[in-house]
Amino acid sequence: MTEYERALSTMGDSGIHWIDVLFRWCVVLLVDLAEVLGISYEALNVYLFVFLLPLALLCSGLLNIFLYKRFRDSMFEQMSLYFWSASFQAALSWCWGASSLSLRL
Repeated sequence: MTEYERALSTMGDSGIHWIDVLFRWCVVLLVDLAEVLGISYEALNVYLFVFLLPLALLCSGLLNIFLYKRFRDSMFEQMSLYFWSASFQAALSWCWGASSLSLRL
């Protein structure tokens, strides 16, 4: 039994054609990559899906949190600058009258 046949026999058919084609293509790719690296197909699966994929998802999540905080801080800074701008103060004085508003920077 070749490495391809052994790897392909590990999973049954899903019944959905495009999933079966994609699965077989990925198995062939992983078997070829395992041969180039000099490791087994199973070891490559473990390295990819037990170590590298969770590490990539963790890095992606942390990067999203960092960028969200950075975006939130910059938006707060822009809103703060707008709030205290002269045009905003003029709009407030127009709405409520100049006598009832005394904002100073």
